[in-house]
Amino acid sequence: VLDFGRLELRKLFFGSHPFATIPYGDEASVEQMDAACLQVLYKSLMCGSNAVLVISGDFDPEEDLPKLEKLLLRLPEESFEKRNVPFEGPKSTGLHQVHMDREQAVVFEAYPDTGLKPENEVIGSVLDELLSDMSGPLFRAVREEQSLAYYVGANRLLGIQFGTFYLYAGTHPSSVDDVFACFDQEMQRIREGDVSEEELQAAVTRLKVHNRFSLQSPAGRVNRVALNAIYDKPIMDWLGYEKRLNAVELKDIVEFANTYLSVNNQLRLVVSPK
Repeated sequence: VLDFGRLELRKLFFGSHPFATIPYGDEASVEQMDAACLQVLYKSLMCGSNAVLVISGDFDPEEDLPKLEKLLLRLPEESFEKRNVPFEGPKSTGLHQVHMDREQAVVFEAYPDTGLKPENEVIGSVLDELLSDMSGPLFRAVREEQSLAYYVGANRLLGIQFGTFYLYAGTHPSSVDDVFACFDQEMQRIREGDVSEEELQAAVTRLKVHNRFSLQSPAGRVNRVALNAIYDKPIMDWLGYEKRLNAVELKDIVEFANTYLSVNNQLRLVVSPK
């Protein structure tokens, strides 16, 4: 029911934009595919100007780089054309409801978000961590203090220049309104800056730990560098990541919340039994 709700949320929020569907597509798009489609896609992607090759770990540059150069020279020389599909904002706002034959209900509350490139992306990460952690204010308000939900948290779906920030909770159908009331209370508290320094620093510390864990293996470093290159971000962005985290202050969280997580742009979805 949670995965079903996330798909419905994407459709409502992104409308006809490609982000409205998951990378696997949907039944209609998959049924239309044939071998010619795959050949066109392969030719458009697998070319030298779109190739990023990253090595991490114990290797000998003098021995390995000449071999890799020969490999890269085998790629076609066609130029790669990036496709930019602009997104002008959520296609729907207000409250929406869909039904699914399940015992529980799942509620979502979504807002526009910054993309991967803007400087305040790290501020959104801190706020996401603040609202997702089991010791955070949202979890305490919804689950511990009022026992309204089986699970509760926040998440982000980010493109290069845009995205969505959303809260979610699994609850009993009779508790939907009470959960949304808790969402209102906690989001307004953040917009007004009613967040303790202890809560803020705990979120920052957890992000630092996640970051260091993600860089422990060669595979993790390779993945990070490759994506940074594709996204036109600094290749070694993690070198300044903790410094950027340390610079986040409460006023930044407040500004982010009031700029992006505005009630005027709020989209709510309820997935519940009939």
